[in-house]
Amino acid sequence: MKNNLILLRKTTPRWIVFSVDVLICFVALHVAYLIRFNFSIPQTEWIPYIYYVLPIVIIVRGLSFYIFKTYAGIVRYTGVEDSLRILKVLFGGSIIFIIINILTYLTNSIFVIPFSIIIIEFLATVFLMVFLRLLIKSYFFELATSHRFRSLIAIVGKETFALSVKRSLDNDLSMNYQVLAFFDISNSNKNLRLDGVKIYPFSEFEKVVLKQKITHLIIADEHLTKESKREISEQAIELGIKVLEVPPLKLWINGELNLNQLKQIKIEDLLEREVIQLDKKNISQQITGKVVMVTGAAGSIGREIVIQLTAFLPSLIILYDQAESPMYDLTLELEEKIKFKAYKYIIGDVTNSERLEYIIKRYKPLVIYHAAAYKHVPVMENNPAEAVLTNVK
Repeated sequence: MKNNLILLRKTTPRWIVFSVDVLICFVALHVAYLIRFNFSIPQTEWIPYIYYVLPIVIIVRGLSFYIFKTYAGIVRYTGVEDSLRILKVLFGGSIIFIIINILTYLTNSIFVIPFSIIIIEFLATVFLMVFLRLLIKSYFFELATSHRFRSLIAIVGKETFALSVKRSLDNDLSMNYQVLAFFDISNSNKNLRLDGVKIYPFSEFEKVVLKQKITHLIIADEHLTKESKREISEQAIELGIKVLEVPPLKLWINGELNLNQLKQIKIEDLLEREVIQLDKKNISQQITGKVVMVTGAAGSIGREIVIQLTAFLPSLIILYDQAESPMYDLTLELEEKIKFKAYKYIIGDVTNSERLEYIIKRYKPLVIYHAAAYKHVPVMENNPAEAVLTNVK
């Protein structure tokens, strides 16, 4: 494994890539002659082939590779742009062969390179150069991911949007995702495939994800209603599957999806209620210029309360929570994103009444927002003692 990792860090020298490409041209030319003459090249063709055609092809191809630097790309990351560049360079070289033929015909009434050879050689060279690069890319992809656990992915969607998500996952080795299934919410594409991956009707969702051991579900269907997204997410979360949502196409960076933009959908995100309009004037009178305290400040609810409070400019916000890592993340967000520094973070447990009383006496908050509580009902029903200790006492 260690040797594999070292190999992954190395880049093939450009002169080797260039040499292999030239060798491919030689092989493709020879294959073209074999195909043109039914695998039996006549003796009369050997002399022009060796003394004229072969040198012309190798020189033209070699110069075009050198000038347009087809060898400069990192082979293991070959993409559509690299393949198109190879196609254009080879096509340009074939045009030069045709021009040479025209000139020799005008001067000596002969075609140095048979036109059938030009066509076959072009097709064979394109195929061999692109195929070899894609083969190497696939090899390095397997090498890079074989020593790590793969997250097994299913995607809800069946159109271009979903296909773009899959290809973004395939091209990003750092994420180590493997797409095993597409789901069609309309249940109308049974037994079809998209980019080699089977499309299942959503009615088979539970059976497929359990059989394939799916760990993540990505919602990539722009036409889904909020109600459909909620139902899909609830079903997946009940099966222990993490649900991720793709941002709208207009938010993609330069038309490409950045996988860091995938947002995980949590249980609390599925709650539906009307937007509550705050009485900002009343809140401002209570908060502006005052000391405010938020317990459970680093939790999902407490954090949002803190963020909302900053807009009312309290003189100080006391952040009280026992979770040090989320607390640290909250302080970074306050300083770097919101540019709010009038806060004091304190690590503490609300069940520790003596410490809580000390903090309140010391800082004298006028308003306390109590958000320190366990909120997942099914979990706390199985742990009633802790629920009562934190949420009730």
